[in-house]
Amino acid sequence: RLGEWRRRYPDLDISSVSNPGDTLDYLSAHGESLQLVVAGRGRPGGVAALIGTPGNTALRDTDCSILVCEPHNAL
Repeated sequence: RLGEWRRRYPDLDISSVSNPGDTLDYLSAHGESLQLVVAGRGRPGGVAALIGTPGNTALRDTDCSILVCEPHNAL
């Protein structure tokens, strides 16, 4: 799905990361290098963790934005 975005914006560094572990642990460890996190609503508790207190704690020292989208709609 990212191929179209890479073609349209070749100067933009786009990476897809699938994290089998805890999302907040990943964000805490890599938050400084992230600019945008795209999260689907399909994961129970996932969005609440990202935009609630735990997510705020994990991302407090970053300039990372979070985009929450429907799991079946194309961006």
